[in-house]
Amino acid sequence: MKKRITDWWRGATIVALLLLMTFFTNHITYGQGNVTGWGYNGTSQLNTPAGLTSVAGIAAGYGHSVALKNDGTVVVWGYNGSGQANIPAGLTNVTAIAAGVYHTIALKSNGTVVGWGSNSFGQTSVPAGLTNVVAIAASGYYSIALKSDGTIVGWGDNGSGQISIPAGLTGVKAIAAGLGHVLALKNDGTVVGWGNNSDGQISIPAGLTGVKAIAAGDLHSVALKTDGTVVGWGYNGSGQISIPAGLANVTAVSAGNYHTVVLKSDGTVAAWGSNSYGQTNIPAGQAGVTAISAGNLHNLVIIGTASAPTLSLSQASWYPTAAGSTQNITVSSNAAWTASSNASWLTISPSSGSGNGSFLLTVAANTQEANRTTVVIVKTGSQTKYVFVTQNGIGGRVTAWGIGTDNAPETALTGVTAISAGAGNNLALKNNGTVVGWGDNSYGQSTAPVGLTGVVAVAAGQFHTLALKSDGTLVSWGRNIEGQTNIPAGLTGVVAITVGAFHSVAVKNDGTVVAWGYNGQGQTNVPVGLTGVIAVSTNGRHTVALKSDGTVVSWGWNSAGQNNIPIGLTGVVAIAAGFEHNVALKANGTVTAWGENEDGQTTIPAGLTNVTAITAGYSHTAVIKNDGTVTAWGQNEYGQTTIPAGLTNVTAISGGSTYNLVILPSCPTVTLSPSTLSNVTQGATYSATLSQTGLASATFSVTSGSLPAGLSLSSAGTLSGTPTVNGTFNFTVTATDGTCSGSKVYSFKICPVITDFGQSIGGTAPTKSGFTYKGSYNNKWYYLSNSTISWKNARTACQNASGNLVIINDAAENSYVSSLMSSGNYLLIGLNDEVSEGSWKWVDGTSLGSYTNWNSGEPNNSPSACSPGGTGEDFVQLATSTGKWNDTPDDWTVCGFTNPYAVLELPQIMSVSYPSSVAQGGVAKIKLYRPQPNIKYTLLSNGSPVSSQKTTSADTLIFSTGALTTVNTYTFLATDTVSGCSKTLNATMTISIICPTVTLSPSTLSAGTQGAAYSATLSQTGLSSATFSVTSGSLPAGLSLSSAGALSGTPTVNGTFNFTVTAADGTCSGSNAYSLVVNTVITPPGIVPDLIVGARATKVLWTLSPSDYDYVQIQCRLEGASWPPTSVSLATSQHVAYRYVEMLPSSNYNIRFRARSTSGQDWSAWETMNLTTSSTPTCSPISPVIVTPGGTGARFDWSSYTTNTYI
Repeated sequence: MKKRITDWWRGATIVALLLLMTFFTNHITYGQGNVTGWGYNGTSQLNTPAGLTSVAGIAAGYGHSVALKNDGTVVVWGYNGSGQANIPAGLTNVTAIAAGVYHTIALKSNGTVVGWGSNSFGQTSVPAGLTNVVAIAASGYYSIALKSDGTIVGWGDNGSGQISIPAGLTGVKAIAAGLGHVLALKNDGTVVGWGNNSDGQISIPAGLTGVKAIAAGDLHSVALKTDGTVVGWGYNGSGQISIPAGLANVTAVSAGNYHTVVLKSDGTVAAWGSNSYGQTNIPAGQAGVTAISAGNLHNLVIIGTASAPTLSLSQASWYPTAAGSTQNITVSSNAAWTASSNASWLTISPSSGSGNGSFLLTVAANTQEANRTTVVIVKTGSQTKYVFVTQNGIGGRVTAWGIGTDNAPETALTGVTAISAGAGNNLALKNNGTVVGWGDNSYGQSTAPVGLTGVVAVAAGQFHTLALKSDGTLVSWGRNIEGQTNIPAGLTGVVAITVGAFHSVAVKNDGTVVAWGYNGQGQTNVPVGLTGVIAVSTNGRHTVALKSDGTVVSWGWNSAGQNNIPIGLTGVVAIAAGFEHNVALKANGTVTAWGENEDGQTTIPAGLTNVTAITAGYSHTAVIKNDGTVTAWGQNEYGQTTIPAGLTNVTAISGGSTYNLVILPSCPTVTLSPSTLSNVTQGATYSATLSQTGLASATFSVTSGSLPAGLSLSSAGTLSGTPTVNGTFNFTVTATDGTCSGSKVYSFKICPVITDFGQSIGGTAPTKSGFTYKGSYNNKWYYLSNSTISWKNARTACQNASGNLVIINDAAENSYVSSLMSSGNYLLIGLNDEVSEGSWKWVDGTSLGSYTNWNSGEPNNSPSACSPGGTGEDFVQLATSTGKWNDTPDDWTVCGFTNPYAVLELPQIMSVSYPSSVAQGGVAKIKLYRPQPNIKYTLLSNGSPVSSQKTTSADTLIFSTGALTTVNTYTFLATDTVSGCSKTLNATMTISIICPTVTLSPSTLSAGTQGAAYSATLSQTGLSSATFSVTSGSLPAGLSLSSAGALSGTPTVNGTFNFTVTAADGTCSGSNAYSLVVNTVITPPGIVPDLIVGARATKVLWTLSPSDYDYVQIQCRLEGASWPPTSVSLATSQHVAYRYVEMLPSSNYNIRFRARSTSGQDWSAWETMNLTTSSTPTCSPISPVIVTPGGTGARFDWSSYTTNTYI
């Protein structure tokens, strides 16, 4: 029958400690020594064989003695009348011995028993198949054995019922055999007896508890309590149960015939009762005793060969906080000692010593997420001490699988170093020493106390929680109905914890165990004397402990044999308790399990090795292997043993009731590329490759939303296919590697098909004024005029409707056009020879092709009164009855006939028309025919909009370029008004410019002079505006030409300079070639002309060398007036003076003068002088005047004159 899962609660999961341990045989004493004895020696039972040393155990019989050596061999001496001293050949690996009256038995390390000597009552006939024995006893003529499951088996004499084991007796941990009665010590510290009770030897004193050891004599019984006191009952005729007053500190008891012997903690012995052969006379000075055994009338003891070793350490736990941390451990001892651990991350130096000393612990960096714990085992002789070291993990994240919604944290946890799964409530220890809980919180068990820090371990029960702090103290919270959160007063030095449903368990740093809370199944009855414990695990009803020697102890509920430790189980490094089963991890990486197996929870998978950690759930088991993977078996009703795909790199695991928690490395940041997906058009093949960074490898999938129909995403990240729908699709793509993933939300647009030039736009035929739509054929719409019409008017009407008079390309189209109107009618088609007689062309300018369908004798160009001037027939009509063509005049109504109907042909394809050129500054009109519905068109020039967008509302869209000055190339951008998708259409339109004639003025430039300011203004005709520039040659240095045409500056060189000036506006321009002369700078003559100034005249005189200068120039102006346009030029070889007349008296004048170089033919700079004419003089008559006439003239003479006056 399945057990109810709600009845199960477990404690902290144990992660493998991987301890380095020295595994040794389970001896019954503490070390080597020598044997001595006293009392009756009538059969040489006290004559210890010479050389007998290294004795680990002793047993005193009726007349013989038995010793067990440390090497597992046996020595017997004394009476041998029944062969009780004849040791079976090859007997080795013995772990315990017992002696009856005439027989001997031995327990081997494999859990089997061997007997020899008298077999009169079958006392040496060991029951067939007896195994799993952990202790033996013998007396009289019978033998008994204690099995690992706490049950007892007996054989031999049963005269007093001594081998009739009480029904249902379990939970026994020790046995003792009297002459005819048996005692059993139970795990709970109580005693049970059966067999002969003639003297009350099995009448257990009322209330006797806390017993740690028992002994049975012939007719009396003895018990040693945990407080070191002794209790006796039964026959007391020799005072054998009269306990000496004040007897205390007893560590072992043994009962003989009628006497009792005890060993004290100080190594001394006490004895009382019958002393008929001196059996209670303790030899004087006897000390250092390590073991005792009372026989019939003699006693044996082991005396240690050296003083008992002592050992103590300065501390028993260490929780380093950082890599490279060190801790010195002081050792106090009187013997040689060793310190060991197999943890590769912990260095011990030195690892051995003698006497007082120390060793240094150094912790390396933890490379895994979970905490790691090891135990440093310090040993000297029989003494063992421990240092528990926990290395902080770097912290990871938690994931879970199995039943329920509470098994995974509601929010992602990181930095987690330890976990504990309960029965729906869970705990995580973070690398900062804080605790996070989630799941069931009905009693507050998942809410850590405010301010709780410094935690190094956590354990989750059903309704309560236990936390261990780095100072060795405990904190507990949650339900307390059974006192499970009442931490025992003064409890410190704790190094490991576990919790069940209603009880809690702690391991102390001295290897002892403390338990509290509910004890209904004995789960808190820690076995008496249990030491050397390094780890514990529990559930609701039983507790399991791991000892440092690699053995396991279990107590509490034993419903399915979960407390029956498998015989010979050693080398264990980790334990885990399930509901009714236990799991042990051995140092070699293998796993052992026992207890309930209803769901296969203890059936280890074949070949399972390399295990590093274990956990036990309600009815399932899970382990971590050294490659970071998880294996699980047992009940899978809730998916608890179905490992999530890709689960790797696990560093810690904890099994809850029906689920598992694990610690994984923190996931890297995962980024998906590209950040956006390019748009695709419906019906077009699409392919895009998604990639990611952060994960070693990844599987891609759509985790929300959906892809457009026709597309698929491969696991490798290829998005491909042909979308069959359009619209915007939002979906999430996730890249996953194991339990790590990254996602990106994509908004993917599937654009509708945008029609390009030359492609059919489909859809509904547009309405055309004056025409009736008749149907479509071969990507064309066909219309008939609503009334009869002349050919030329039909051509115009069709063109105005963005089409043409029908152009017929083949017989099939001709037949279709013929069917547009009933038989007996005529239809105008677009064929004509209007331009050149006999050269038939269609209205689009194309010549008549190979297909024609002329009526017989046609075309005949017959002159007609219907044609102006009787010029003939230049146009064509089609007879619907025959489909034949006939040339016809333009307008039949001229001669009283009725015109035909016109056939409008409107292609279903988009087209465009535009002028190839325009005059500079002109505006071009670009027409787009048959635009697609719901599309907005924008005219682009070099990618930039040049005309406002136009939405299709008519059959023809007209775009204006604006004024053009340069050659421009245009394209169209088509944008779907619903989706926003756009496309540059395939038409490229280039419009060139027709340029005007451009003329530059002036045609020539005046000369300039080096060093003299120069200025000239250029202009042009032909362009509306222009930019001037030098396009070939170069200007004289010092001159520049502005874009407006101003040539200016001061030339710094002389010579003749040829250059071309161009006036440009856009792509139009005009040029003129110029030759500019810059004259040499002439050094002024240096001689200022003399001036003779009068009232109305001024004489200028100069002196210049004719060899240097050949001409002079003179200019005169009234001050404030302009210089005259020309200068007086005089040859220096002929003139040295010049006179200005008709000047105004009392007026200011400027005269300037320059000379020309004879060699360079260059002029010097002007030299300017200022003068003021004299006032008008007062003249007196010239008297006397003598006139002497001549033939051709006269002479005048006078005797006086006025200075500076002239005539």
